Amino acid sequence: EEPVIVVVSALGGITDKLINTSQMAANGDAEYEKEYREIVNRHIEMVYTVIPAGEGRTVLLDKVNELLSELKDIFQGIYLIKDLSSKTSATIVSYGERLSFYYCGNADKGSGVV
Repeated sequence: EEPVIVVVSALGGITDKLINTSQMAANGDAEYEKEYREIVNRHIEMVYTVIPAGEGRTVLLDKVNELLSELKDIFQGIYLIKDLSSKTSATIVSYGERLSFYYCGNADKGSGVV
């Protein structure tokens, strides 16, 4: 009956992968794209794990893909200008928690695995 507060964290290992991927992009290493794809695959797999097939999954995939697309654009910008500011780095790391927020908010509609 009392309000519940949930503190969301990125999926295990994602924060390190986000940092590493951004550093690779800043260093001009085109392999950052492979790292980015691993981030995408991990999050898409989580959606399929947490939410059963149907409209809920479709809506969640749209939201997750939108965030992942933004992240891709940021990585590409870093790669092109070969610069990674502390503000951009903090923004990138925030995507881990922002993506996890959607799984936690929808876990009650699925298997509950988060």
